[in-house]
Amino acid sequence: MARTHTPHPGEAWRKALRVALLALAAAGTLSACGGGGGGGSAPAPAPAPAPPPPSPPPSGSTDPQATLCTQFSKDLARSEAGVNYLNTVRSAANAPLLTHNAAITDVIHRHVTYLIVNNEFTHYQTQGKPCFLGAAPADRFVSGSVGSYGFVSESLAGVSGGTQASDRDAIDLKLDSIYHRFVLLAAEAREAGVSGANTVYGLNVGARTVDTAPSTRVVLWPFAGQGNVPTTFFSDLEQPDPVPERGEVGYPITVNVAPNMTLNVVNARLVDGAGSVVETRLLAPGRELARNQAALVPLNPLSEQANYTVSMRIQINGMTQDIAYSFRTSSEKFRLEPRG
Repeated sequence: MARTHTPHPGEAWRKALRVALLALAAAGTLSACGGGGGGGSAPAPAPAPAPPPPSPPPSGSTDPQATLCTQFSKDLARSEAGVNYLNTVRSAANAPLLTHNAAITDVIHRHVTYLIVNNEFTHYQTQGKPCFLGAAPADRFVSGSVGSYGFVSESLAGVSGGTQASDRDAIDLKLDSIYHRFVLLAAEAREAGVSGANTVYGLNVGARTVDTAPSTRVVLWPFAGQGNVPTTFFSDLEQPDPVPERGEVGYPITVNVAPNMTLNVVNARLVDGAGSVVETRLLAPGRELARNQAALVPLNPLSEQANYTVSMRIQINGMTQDIAYSFRTSSEKFRLEPRG
């Protein structure tokens, strides 16, 4: 039986804040921003020439850049709690569980610090700027002593408005989108670390080696029998925008499989409690998304406190599976506005 996941009841901060999301998946040296399909890549900008080494500070003084880059405390217990919560989500979605990695936590913490110090919101760093660790997430894994990983992915949330959210809130926020959800629920991920400072929240997941064994595991969100599902997704929150011509759509239904498998959606539909077919758009594998990902997006917000049934016929490397399950929406819209 699927484990029940109840979203955090404290939703007021979500309505009062302006939020921005940024997701990036990277395998080896190839980076694909936002998890978009079609082989499009977003390579890191060419690093600037290395600056000359700084002069040592006078005897008895403190290096100002070192102080700048260590001003935010790293909380490993908080990171582990965040990964444990993410594992609750992944278990419900049928994704493999993750191991908390303190070295990965250090890497994402140092990137969060870089973003705050340099007033940026990006997956990339520029050599020569304060707190530089590495140009792209995979580079930072190497320079940050995590190691050379076969799979590295990163998700960021930036909140303005002067209010801080918990790591659980930040994970829920990312889960309520499309590209970020694929990062959180990646079937290939095996380790993770999270960190936040001020109003920037970061998460890295990775796998030292990617399992290439054939797998028919299907990761679904919402999961079968899930309650309290939000009614609305604001597409403009994500970069890139998954439904660019519409700002307000219904809560997305996503499916992903192992990265070495090819997913094909033969047909998919969403039906409301009265038996009416909901108008949806399919973000298809190998087209709008990676070859192992698909999303069924209702083109209008779902009704509150209503039952919906998902029906899909999919193929994984040509092997057909039929999926049919129901979920129930909450009375919360979970409206989030893009950060200006």
